[in-house]
Amino acid sequence: MQIILTAGWEDGVADLTERLVRELAAGKQVLWLVSGGSNIPASAQIMDNIPHDLSHNLTVMLVDERYGKLGHEESNWAQLMSAGFHSDEAKLLPVLQAGLSFEQTIERYSEITKVALANNEIIIAQLGIGPDGHIAGILPD
Repeated sequence: MQIILTAGWEDGVADLTERLVRELAAGKQVLWLVSGGSNIPASAQIMDNIPHDLSHNLTVMLVDERYGKLGHEESNWAQLMSAGFHSDEAKLLPVLQAGLSFEQTIERYSEITKVALANNEIIIAQLGIGPDGHIAGILPD
């Protein structure tokens, strides 16, 4: 595992964009794990900078989602889409699905995570730290 810390927003966007493009250009299958909150605008900006012809080897999945009705306003996925995240030919793996209970959603998330981890050569997680110290919805302590 390699952790890359950046000094600021622009550096983080540039570094992550460069790494994703480099791995995709090398023909690698890449799983990009994104988180919500302040990462949403950065994720949309990064996706805008990935060349269309490389996006077919990219899979995008959330590391954190808020359970509720599909498309609810607190949904990180809905917020990501509203921010202009467009996938071109990337495979998108949203967590929420209409009609699933909380327990069924947990099972679905577990299954799509296992498949995504098994079917990709490179896994890149984009995480931030919230003002209260949380990372990907996990509170400190």
